[in-house]
Amino acid sequence: MICRHGDLCIKSIKRPKGLKKLNHNILAEGEVTGHAHRLIEGDYQLYDDDKGIIHFSANNNTKIDHEEHGIKEINDDFYIVEREQEFDPFEEEIRRAQD
Repeated sequence: MICRHGDLCIKSIKRPKGLKKLNHNILAEGEVTGHAHRLIEGDYQLYDDDKGIIHFSANNNTKIDHEEHGIKEINDDFYIVEREQEFDPFEEEIRRAQD
């Protein structure tokens, strides 16, 4: 499964080895607004790999919430969270989209 939630692309993947458990529910924080994409309800666990990329497991009707993008229910699975990128033609560089 692949879903979008604002500037996040959330993809189901096979769980990689060597992940570290995190003790919060925030998938990503907005750099501009200060709003956050967070997991709510259900049964979930967030993880970090050695590159700072967020992964999570979701079960029992887990939902993603954000102040601007609303609430989205996701399927039970294991996921990786990817941030959207954009091209700045003035700086001629690719950078992470800011929420």
